[in-house]
Amino acid sequence: MLCEMLYVGLLPVLTFLILYLYLHYRYPKGNLSPFLCSFIYGAIISIFIVALQMVVEAMGYAELKNLRRTAFHAFVVTGFAHQLGVFVVMMVFFYVKKYMRNPADGIVYATGTSLGVAMVTGLHFASFYSGQNFYHTLIYSYPPAMVITAVPIGFFAGLAVMRNNTLVDLMTGLLASSFFLGLYVFCLYTHEFLLSVLSGAGLVAIAFLFAYKAVNTKWDNRRM
Repeated sequence: MLCEMLYVGLLPVLTFLILYLYLHYRYPKGNLSPFLCSFIYGAIISIFIVALQMVVEAMGYAELKNLRRTAFHAFVVTGFAHQLGVFVVMMVFFYVKKYMRNPADGIVYATGTSLGVAMVTGLHFASFYSGQNFYHTLIYSYPPAMVITAVPIGFFAGLAVMRNNTLVDLMTGLLASSFFLGLYVFCLYTHEFLLSVLSGAGLVAIAFLFAYKAVNTKWDNRRM
């Protein structure tokens, strides 16, 4: 279990440092303080997410005895709650303060935030699920899955800055990210590892398409 805890604790930090150094190299005169804060805020909001998980565990709903409980834990406790944490940070600290100008900015901040969330919640997973059959698969895939599935939140949050249908864009990003993460975790909980691989590959493709669209589109910063 120690190796798994080191993995989920250090991988998000190292990934964030690599992204930070890359952005500093790419934009030497840019202000990277908001990106640094995104990781910190993600770690802080994770305290509340872990508290929710502990309440669910104390009530016995983390015991995956049947399909209903499994779906509830995968899609609500994990998928929705984790992405809601990313969403709250994005709204309070980056959307309202207008650090985001377009979907590319949104993806950058969502990535930083999700890495902070993945670090703290991943440590909780590593300590709580050590006896489960899906333990190693979940632990080793969770940090990258968390980042990949947060891409829609960042994309649509950045898009909402530029369009008038703000609520639709924001809810689309939140619900899409929640569903994608929940589906992936649900497949692991039900030992559908082949389906997990297929869904994971699909999520990577979707995230890549969003990122490609965000980076390669010349966004007009005026509202659309």
